[in-house]
Amino acid sequence: MKTFSARKPVVERSAFERNEPVRSGNSGATASIADNRRTTRGFQDNRASATVLQRVEAAPRQFKKVADDHVAADLLHPQAERLFSAETIDWLNALPPKQKTTKALTSVVNAERDNIDYQQLRNTTLKNSQGLTSWLGKDALEHMYVHADGNIYTGGRDREKLPHPTLVGGDPDATCAGTMWWNNGTKTVTITNESGHFRPGSVASDTVEAVRSVFPKGKGYKVKKQEV
Repeated sequence: MKTFSARKPVVERSAFERNEPVRSGNSGATASIADNRRTTRGFQDNRASATVLQRVEAAPRQFKKVADDHVAADLLHPQAERLFSAETIDWLNALPPKQKTTKALTSVVNAERDNIDYQQLRNTTLKNSQGLTSWLGKDALEHMYVHADGNIYTGGRDREKLPHPTLVGGDPDATCAGTMWWNNGTKTVTITNESGHFRPGSVASDTVEAVRSVFPKGKGYKVKKQEV
């Protein structure tokens, strides 16, 4: 198995990041989800390069994964084939019917988490203040973000099904996730922890500092948090 250098501080990597084999129903066959994504969808991992956001993340922090019951609900959603990779859908289809209720599937997801692979439906990350204010200035019901792997992944939810994990793809470990909005008059960004999928208990200080780091100092820009 290929090994990867651990980040500091040392945290346990997800099965997706470890590139471990995935069980495939009752067939006993194994395949690498990460390899399948790269070969079948031309997946390019844009999370490896260091950014200014990664450099502010030096303190130990709590990582959050998508709650099992929300994964189960997404798998049973009519748009599941859009939300998940073909390998995950194949795994789902191989399960017996009795395991395809929300309660039963939640337990299966917990036991067989290596099979979960969200599609990345957005591929945008926060890089500078101009990009941040431009993104938050666009019309959308929600301006969503996921802070993971040293990047802040962004997307705007309108009326489509766009769960937070689809901003990143795979089965991400998040530092924080929620929504943001911009007040142009006070030059203030407000960050929330409003994500039903990741359920962070608070807005991570790392996330606040990461957003603050994209603004020039001494120009009156403010970043605040609003916790739900």
